[in-house]
Amino acid sequence: MPFTGFTSEAGEFLWELAFHNEKPWFEAHREQFLRAVKEPFDALAKETLALMRQKHPDEPYCLHISRIYRDARRLFGRGPYKDHLWFTLWTGEERHNSPVFWFELSPASYSYGVGFYTATAEQMAALRICCPSANYYRTNEVGENGLPDSNRIEFGEETTYSK
Repeated sequence: MPFTGFTSEAGEFLWELAFHNEKPWFEAHREQFLRAVKEPFDALAKETLALMRQKHPDEPYCLHISRIYRDARRLFGRGPYKDHLWFTLWTGEERHNSPVFWFELSPASYSYGVGFYTATAEQMAALRICCPSANYYRTNEVGENGLPDSNRIEFGEETTYSK
């Protein structure tokens, strides 16, 4: 299925899921999720991967598409489903240590950009020299990525649209 865009039904489904985040509601609306959200989202991710491979045939791009289900070990009182989806494209051995292109779709907006999830100190030093005006984030919380100290850099844009 080629990507032809998201309909207003995609945003409406994600809004409703945010307010009815329970298995019975989701199961009753599974076909709507597949048709309005998952199929076009997967098509966009796969077409983006194909375009990157076409533009840069020597790079071994990999694709990760998020699941709608939350990890049951990390619910913390939230429902079992995410109200947003994302995909990442990267090269290298592991996406957490490589620069990634990301796209995220949520109920009220979409965002995209390029960044690192966990950059090494050496990678961050090189990036600060190359890109002095970028947005850099530093977190010392254990748990976000399982490491006691991490760096993150993101370039991108967030666009909010009204429901």
